[in-house]
Amino acid sequence: MRCESCNEEVGFLFPLAVIQELPSGGEQMTVRYYCKDCYDIMSDTAQDEIDNEDEDEKEEELEPDEDTMCSCCGKLIKPKEDESIADYFCYGCTRYICELCSLAFEGIGSHTIEDHKKACREKGNHS
Repeated sequence: MRCESCNEEVGFLFPLAVIQELPSGGEQMTVRYYCKDCYDIMSDTAQDEIDNEDEDEKEEELEPDEDTMCSCCGKLIKPKEDESIADYFCYGCTRYICELCSLAFEGIGSHTIEDHKKACREKGNHS
């Protein structure tokens, strides 16, 4: 039995599903057989690609395509020159909050948008 990558003859091959692009533009999944070394390399490469895709998806969630409004006061969030819109994401309530509303409620941990609104009302931010 020979490895389909390095062509080395070995006693045992590891199966790995591989997606191939077809000339017609579609994709087809086939099973390829690799020696231990090539299998490890292919598995590590595939995992790195999955990790990179996950990171890209998370960045896309934090970087909206259009103008972002503050979920508390409704005003357009305009990041400063050295900031990005991701800097205005509140992980506690999972919303975008402008600097003024964020300063009104500086709670750490899980909370709701209502906590921001209540703090802003108490400080008179939205008058």
